Parts: sequence; structure tokens; C-alpha cells
Amino acid sequence: MINEPESPRFSVEKVKEDLVVVFYNERTFDERLEQGRTAGRTVTALRRLAGMVGVLVVDSGEQLIWVDDQMLASGKLEGDIADLAVANLRRKTQVPLRTRRLHPEHAVFIIGEDDGLGSGRVLLHDLFAPLAKLLGKATLVVRVIQTGLVVCCPNTPGDMAFVDELISHAAEQPGFVGGRWLAWADNAWAEIHL
Repeated sequence: MINEPESPRFSVEKVKEDLVVVFYNERTFDERLEQGRTAGRTVTALRRLAGMVGVLVVDSGEQLIWVDDQMLASGKLEGDIADLAVANLRRKTQVPLRTRRLHPEHAVFIIGEDDGLGSGRVLLHDLFAPLAKLLGKATLVVRVIQTGLVVCCPNTPGDMAFVDELISHAAEQPGFVGGRWLAWADNAWAEIHL
């Protein structure tokens, strides 16, 4: 999926089923915020988490289109827009979460589907419970590498170092997010400060 640099004009009411939230790194969000200000438009952060910013987007199936204040003003939506976006993301997510082992020598797994929405799925905290349970005494930790790519592993030094190495190689790639480590707990994610 690609991110459209200039959002088209449309009524958010017409695309409400496709509104979702995904995470971008803070630098990308700040750059987009500045571009929007120059054009007289504003994008809104729905949530900040571990060095990432959750942004409301329209998932067109081919690209993620950032929603700005003018689009939101163009239609009337019932209820909280963030709740709607998370509910739509849940509807677009296969349960149980799909996982794919990334390396035979490390317990590192890619989470989700190839739809570009992986980073937003971090908000579906409860769907990670079966993965956390499989690890037994180890704690499940996750890291968002790109907008569509989330990896998880146990909180073991070797596995976490392997993921950190992936992050260092991905830093120059389009869609890089590079959020900080999050540890799964029963009620919420906890940011890990290393």
C-alpha cells in the first residue's frame, strides 16, 4: 500500500466503512501535519503510543488516504470516530491473528495480513492474548516496523536483538515506523524503555 501525498476531496460519510487507524512514526506525522497546514488542512492524531502516532485513514484497498479536518467536516458520523475506526479495523482482521515465523533460529513472528493495516492492529490488544499465552512465562513483546508490518517475540535478549537488527535495516524503507517496544499485559500494552 502506498500513502497518497495529497488526499482527494470526498465525503467521509460515504467511506465510513473504510475508516481505520494505522500508526506512523512521529517524524512522518509532523511532516504531514506541516504540509497540511501549508494547504490549509489539518490531520489529527487519534492516539500516540511508543513513538508512533495513530492516524485516521481511508483504506481504499489500494492505498491509505489520510483523513483531514475538511473531510471530517464534509459528513456527519454517529458516535466517536476513533471507536468507528478501531471497529472497522477489527472487522477487517482475521481471527485468530495470522502469524508467520520470520526466522528458524528465533521465535520472531510477523503478525497480520498483507493489507498495510498491521500497525493499527496493535490497538486490538485482546487479539494478542492467545500469542501471549503460548509463550508461557515469557512476556510477548511487539514492535511496529512499518505501517503494515508488526513483529512479535518473547522478551528474550536474542530474539529482541534480532528484531532490533531488522529495525536498523528497515529505517530507510518507505512506510518505516520503528515504534518502541511494547510488552503485552492483561489489560494494555506497556511501553518498554531500554
